[in-house]
Amino acid sequence: ATLFGYSLSTGALQELSTSILAPGHSLDVVSNGNTIWFDCVLGNTGMEVCQTDGTATGTKLSIDLMPGVSTSQPRALAYIDSTLYVLAQGLDNSGTNSGHALWSIDGHAATLELDVWTGVGNDSNAGMYGRLVVTANHLLFVADDGQHGHELHQYLRSSIRDQWMVWD
Repeated sequence: ATLFGYSLSTGALQELSTSILAPGHSLDVVSNGNTIWFDCVLGNTGMEVCQTDGTATGTKLSIDLMPGVSTSQPRALAYIDSTLYVLAQGLDNSGTNSGHALWSIDGHAATLELDVWTGVGNDSNAGMYGRLVVTANHLLFVADDGQHGHELHQYLRSSIRDQWMVWD
C-alpha cells in the first residue's frame, strides 16, 4: 500500500511518501482537522505511528517509540486535549521496554502515561482486547496488571487534573 493525497480543489493526486509502507494497516486513523495520524511500517523502524498534513513534506514518522528496527506495534490511537494517545510498546526513561502501555505524543516527544504492569519483561498487552475509549474525563482500555488478568483500566485526562471529581 502507498499513501496518496488528493486535492479536491485542483483534482491533483500526489504520492505522499515512498518510504512509508502499509499506512493505516491495523488501526483506524485519528485527526485533529489539520494532521492525520496512522500506524505505518518503515524499513528502518518497523511498525510505528506516522502522520500527514496532506503534503509530501508533512508526511513522516511521528515518533519511534522502540528505536531501531524493533516495532512499537501500536494498537490504538486517540486524539484529545491537543494530545495524541497511543497504546503501544516503547522504551521508558530508564530504557526498559514498557510492553504495551499508554503513551502520549506531543509533537515529536513521547511520555509514558500509564503502564499497568511495570518491570522488566512485563507486558500488560494493553489494547489487545477492545480499543482506547475517550470519555469526558478518562481514557479507558483493557490491559493485564499481572494479577487480575485483562481488566478495564482508566487514565484521568490531563485537561481535568487538579479539579474536583465526585464518584457516584
